[in-house]
Amino acid sequence: MQYETNEKSKKVITIAIISAVLGLALSLYTLVHHYKVKELGATDAFCNISETLNCDAVANSAYSEFLTIPLGGYGLGFFAACLYLILAGFTSFRPNFLALWLAKDASQESLQHGFLLFTTIGLVVSVGLGLISHFAVGSLCPTCMGIYALSFVLLICAFWLNIPISKYKMGQGIRGSIYAVIPVLLLLGATLVFSKARTSNVANDTADHDHEKKAAPNTVFNLEISTSPYSRLGEDYRKGSDDAKVTLVEFADFECPACGDLAMSLKQVHEQFGDKVRIVFKNFPLHRDCNPAYPNSGGHQNACNIAIMARCAGQYGKFWQFHDLAFVEQRGLHSQSYIEWAKKVGLTDAQIETCKKSKDIREKIADDGRLGDDVQVEGTPSLYINGRKYEGRRSPSDLAAEIAKYL
Repeated sequence: MQYETNEKSKKVITIAIISAVLGLALSLYTLVHHYKVKELGATDAFCNISETLNCDAVANSAYSEFLTIPLGGYGLGFFAACLYLILAGFTSFRPNFLALWLAKDASQESLQHGFLLFTTIGLVVSVGLGLISHFAVGSLCPTCMGIYALSFVLLICAFWLNIPISKYKMGQGIRGSIYAVIPVLLLLGATLVFSKARTSNVANDTADHDHEKKAAPNTVFNLEISTSPYSRLGEDYRKGSDDAKVTLVEFADFECPACGDLAMSLKQVHEQFGDKVRIVFKNFPLHRDCNPAYPNSGGHQNACNIAIMARCAGQYGKFWQFHDLAFVEQRGLHSQSYIEWAKKVGLTDAQIETCKKSKDIREKIADDGRLGDDVQVEGTPSLYINGRKYEGRRSPSDLAAEIAKYL
């Protein structure tokens, strides 16, 4: 049965088509951005507005992929399916290529009901992802929010165009949705192939670029530790005895969620081993303003300020207080957090202002970055045990087991 349109339904169909096309564009952007973040660690994307609205943070989270496919790939499949259901279910546009999707004989009614079911599922998934982003990640991705909004618009259009909900037939909806699953699977398959190919290419490029620089797996790096405020460019803040048999050197960024997890693990390690283990912190902020080893023009916008204030607190014997506070309150980070944290640990306004202008503090942070580059820090956190890069799991029990080998 041919779908009958009036002026209002034509406008709604147009809105639905535009929304699906915009959804495809945003999903593609999200997918490309995801690959950039995985390759560079951080970007200068327009959607990095603040700590709360930050697409890099979301892309870096464990929730940015499902079954190794970035969520942007699922977005492409969803909006492609919606576009197909709109064209095939509500217009006379039935080109021959639709036969490839096994739907040339599908009734428009089943495709219409499928559109309603499909968009309902899409909105439920969008709400779920939004809640995960807010509560689990602690940041929202503006482009993702645009995708969620477009999902809502498509659902409204589906309700407007469909028969009364009281006459909705679930069987018809399921049949219509099955037809739509075909373009979804095609796009997901293409995305998966592209993801694996890109991962392989990035790995090969990195291997080629760093071929001469790469060391053997058991290389012992010379990680010089400054044990006095007057040595070299300043003291390296540490826990444990300088005579300890085992030294753990951590390169970290205060905006990095994984660094916060490692900080908590190292705190437990210190409580367990005491002076038998020395734990050393070195800054590796993911921002070029204070870290010459970080190649990207974007990055964590507050990383340098926090690193500066952490060393400032250290000059007054409060480094670890600031360090712990920064990681505990990392989720609520904003542009002035570093000042608030400094005051919480007891620094005065005058001390804060002096440190903000200190060239010595900046030079020490930059020197940490250069050292990190020399010892092949490729991301944060990076941990070295007695000079060897540690690639294992970072739970307290796993670290304790590794330390036990050295002891």
